[in-house]
Amino acid sequence: MNKLRSTLSALLFVGISLAFTSLAQAQLANRTWVSGVGDDVNPCSRTQPCKTFAGAIAKTVAGGEIDALDPGGYGSVIITKSITIDGSGTLASILASPAGAGITINSIGPTPVTVRLRGINMAL
Repeated sequence: MNKLRSTLSALLFVGISLAFTSLAQAQLANRTWVSGVGDDVNPCSRTQPCKTFAGAIAKTVAGGEIDALDPGGYGSVIITKSITIDGSGTLASILASPAGAGITINSIGPTPVTVRLRGINMAL
């Protein structure tokens, strides 16, 4: 009986671990969106966009893409993984404070970081 209980406990633990791993991976998307009327608590989907590039980058997989849906200032961003940020045709911009950088790229570790910026205006 104890052996059966131990086996069931181990299977339950593995099942719960796999469920949490799947849930964590499901939160990141290959493509996310930002909008001037979005909110960073949203999943950054096309119908529920984020408000800032920083909010969207946290929900985008390495090698993914962030697209701007409409004109707006989407804030400064720190990039630590390969990503494409596309504001083509929407007048997307990054408004940085005079003391800060609009875009910071931190390449940490052995994996190279490729950053593509399209149609982004930067202003102080």
